[in-house]
Amino acid sequence: MTNRQAHALGLLALCCGLPWLGLFAQRSPLDRAAQRITEVGVRRTVMTIAADSMLGRDTPSRGLDLTADYVARAFREAGLEPGAAGDYIQRYPLARRRLDAAVSSIVLMSGPTPQVTLPLSRDAAYLNGTVPSRPVTSSLVVVGGNIDASRIPSDSLAGKIVLWLADFSDAGLAKADAIGTVLATSRAIAILMAPSDTSIVGGPAATQERERVEPEQPAGLSFLAVMVNEAAIARQDAALGAELRTIRAASETVVRGVPLRATIDLRDRPLGQITAPNVIGMIRGSDPALAGEVVVLSAHMDHLGFQSGLAPDS
Repeated sequence: MTNRQAHALGLLALCCGLPWLGLFAQRSPLDRAAQRITEVGVRRTVMTIAADSMLGRDTPSRGLDLTADYVARAFREAGLEPGAAGDYIQRYPLARRRLDAAVSSIVLMSGPTPQVTLPLSRDAAYLNGTVPSRPVTSSLVVVGGNIDASRIPSDSLAGKIVLWLADFSDAGLAKADAIGTVLATSRAIAILMAPSDTSIVGGPAATQERERVEPEQPAGLSFLAVMVNEAAIARQDAALGAELRTIRAASETVVRGVPLRATIDLRDRPLGQITAPNVIGMIRGSDPALAGEVVVLSAHMDHLGFQSGLAPDS
């Protein structure tokens, strides 16, 4: 099964399974509903949503619009009511943005003079998260060693900028998800990830200036992560480089504040606005005591779009 087909399975309940929802709303027996979900129907739904004609279903894209039309037709055929606006499809605004790496940087300093400057055009790379509208500065905490995620005191990272000395060996990667989850939920301002293999920085550096889409007015800043080149830090500050090597080699989890402030200065270029589709269908309940309550069943219909000119299929 390809990656696109696997993601398409998540929409089955909203497409080929929708007759079940319609029958349930009409109080029809469940065995009759189950008979409506057939191998042919499942295969048709998966192959339609995962087809090359859907163009990888990026947000936004013509392929995603085609997918939304397909799901809306399934809602209509199943007898679901449209949304409050009288339509199954509603569109929401997205802001188009592009990072300007040439004028973006990470700066480490203990006084008024920068000790380390990492330009995103050379020694750092944006990974993900909402780009702040102005530079952000905070004290720096280093997390490294033989890290056990359960031993990271996440409360101590709140409001700080964290430098994660990430282990990209096989053993380190096996623990990376757990560590990343702790750091991402620690309420840190941002994570600076320094991979043990510095050549890895080149990957995100090559793609960081691609156009992105984000909510036009985000409710808050999403988790910000930037990859940095540890070797570039050591070249500019030998003492700090030696301390980072000691922390990385430690046999236990190390969470250590260093006498430095970090400033993240990322410059974003607005490119305009675009919209993307949501699809909504409603089944009204019959219990008047619960008439004011809503149960939401959701699935995502977007995917990765095109990468390097090819729609992702594995």
